[in-house]
Amino acid sequence: MDILQFYCEQNKKFNFSTFASNFERDLVAHSVELDIDDEDWKALRQAWIAILDKFTAQNDQTCHCLSPRWYLDFPLCCILSPVSPISDSVNSASLDPKYLLSNLFTWQPDLGILDGVTRRENLSRALRRVDYAIRPGFNSSPPLLVFSEPIASNLVLSYSQYHSMPHSAVAASWQPDCSHWTISNSSRSSVSISRVTLGALRGYWHPARDTITSRMGPPLSLPVHLRLRPASWRLFWSLELPAKAFTPWWRLLHDRISHRSWLNRIVPDKVPSPLCALCGVDTEDLYHFVVGCPLKADYWRDVVSLLSLQDLLPSSLAVWTALTSFCSLDMVELDDDVLVALGAGFATLWKYHWRSVINTEPWIPSAVLNMVQHDHNLLFSSVSFTAGAQAHKLALSNNHIA
Repeated sequence: MDILQFYCEQNKKFNFSTFASNFERDLVAHSVELDIDDEDWKALRQAWIAILDKFTAQNDQTCHCLSPRWYLDFPLCCILSPVSPISDSVNSASLDPKYLLSNLFTWQPDLGILDGVTRRENLSRALRRVDYAIRPGFNSSPPLLVFSEPIASNLVLSYSQYHSMPHSAVAASWQPDCSHWTISNSSRSSVSISRVTLGALRGYWHPARDTITSRMGPPLSLPVHLRLRPASWRLFWSLELPAKAFTPWWRLLHDRISHRSWLNRIVPDKVPSPLCALCGVDTEDLYHFVVGCPLKADYWRDVVSLLSLQDLLPSSLAVWTALTSFCSLDMVELDDDVLVALGAGFATLWKYHWRSVINTEPWIPSAVLNMVQHDHNLLFSSVSFTAGAQAHKLALSNNHIA
């Protein structure tokens, strides 16, 4: 969902007295996570101006419902414009969106005014330039920047206005009601943003939302910081795996495995072909390295069968999804013990892969299966998992053990 599209949809029947300006402040504070670029901010500024124009056209009764105190959360880059198009001493559009009207003005509840006179200390260089630009210059020359209406008519910029400015309406709360803003949580229902955390809203508006919420298929198409939530990373490091099993899995999650497709691009003189060194048929990318190679697909099939996880992990794609997102194909979080078993299985695959490649040994399915049982027999026997309503024990059959 594009943020500006959402913004416009929520304000088709715009009532400024219920506008959630404080919500916009949070949006500005988290603009980095939302990946809002310069073009988006220019469009957002135009949206602000259009809304202010619409508000100005409303009748006086509606105007009295709005307290100027709510203007304090407006980004300066959205409500300032140059007096002359050729004046470029201060470019309001280039201001960082984190700078709000509240950085230059304070609300004086006793007088009901937005005070821009008494608070002018400890301003940053950028804010100091803006502060000078919004005030008349020497010899009563006009300011370089002006505020959009109706904001401009509610600001006190000189001592002469300090006690002559009409008392403004006092807001009933520090922020307007935003209960009329909703987001869709499914194809058939929606939820009020007042019931949604700010983190969930950032995820909802993220440019890669469709990719984030879709099934993790090959290859890894998301940047590292979006592939797993912080809670999932805490789960990863809490798994009761051998220390040596974490390294290959961590490299997989960060796409730091030296598969032949990557090596062929980096050192083509040493790796002249991107084809898999084991099957010799397909290009070895990350997916092929882990589960895509026919030899490794057979390996995972044997391991899954050994652990009686066929219903939970019916295919190579299911194993890939489990290893990269800790979820099943239905995007249901997997049990810790299932992840432990998969991590152990991947550690053995990693070891046998490099033994075969470096020592130019053939991939022998029975040998690699014997290796995983020998390395992790005690681990597999000690963990259990829940599939459906039935709890099973990951016990190895004696006739499988080398």
